[in-house]
Amino acid sequence: MAQPASPTPEQTFQLYVRTFLHFDMGAARTLNDALRPLHDGRDALDLEAGEALARVFRNGVPKGLLPLPPEGTRNDADPSGEKTDQLGQRVANALYQTLTTTPCTVENMMDHSPESGEEEYMVTLAYMCPIPDATGARDAFQTLLAGFSFERMSTFTEAYTLALQRSRDTAVRGEFRLSAPSSSGPWHPDDSRDLEKLLSSLMEALAPFQDLVEQAAAKEVPALTGVAACDLLLARHRGCVARSAPDQLPGVDEMAAELKAEAAGKDVEYMTGKCRSLRPITEAMCLIP
Repeated sequence: MAQPASPTPEQTFQLYVRTFLHFDMGAARTLNDALRPLHDGRDALDLEAGEALARVFRNGVPKGLLPLPPEGTRNDADPSGEKTDQLGQRVANALYQTLTTTPCTVENMMDHSPESGEEEYMVTLAYMCPIPDATGARDAFQTLLAGFSFERMSTFTEAYTLALQRSRDTAVRGEFRLSAPSSSGPWHPDDSRDLEKLLSSLMEALAPFQDLVEQAAAKEVPALTGVAACDLLLARHRGCVARSAPDQLPGVDEMAAELKAEAAGKDVEYMTGKCRSLRPITEAMCLIP
């Protein structure tokens, strides 16, 4: 019996979008079938873990993905904090609904033929994901950060949920590289960071508040670089290292000096991106005994 043809690069990209953005377990099973020859007949994706993650998201976007005041915040207008929690759930639900219904299409594909028989085939897909413009809720969010109240949380919730209901008149664009042992597939991501970039770019665009949170938090830490994301990174890393491996603090000082010198010659946008990308690395380093 002939084996079914492997999905094309465009179809493979859509399977990844449906699996990791839309939590479509049917797409995940199709992707596993396609990738099995590359994994000695084993599944590449853990469907049980994917289904568990989908359940978490359906019950509200997990904490940390959308910066909000802590649950259960109490004040005179909401003594129990229950109403505030309900507003937070509305925000999370609106983000989940928008995120998991976002379509991504391939606008262009570039082939890279292998130069030798030992190299894999590779294609670069330029994609576009249309989304609503949520920046209109930034003022309400900044006001909320300046001083939490139930009224301000209500104002932000209305502004944000309304923004996510508007037409998808802006877009996130990027590139997604796929490799295959032959021109007929099976295709797989050439660099896992492309998928991470797609997902993180969408989250940052749909919840455009991270810089506001960083700026507010950076006021409480030493201004070593003048870039909020970098100053926060250094402060958190120093605190972690001081607790887990104080003898490694000179390494933190070196890191601070390097970032400070680099910030003197680079713009804020570049340094913000760099320091945000370094955060998971420094967090992982702190977990190593």
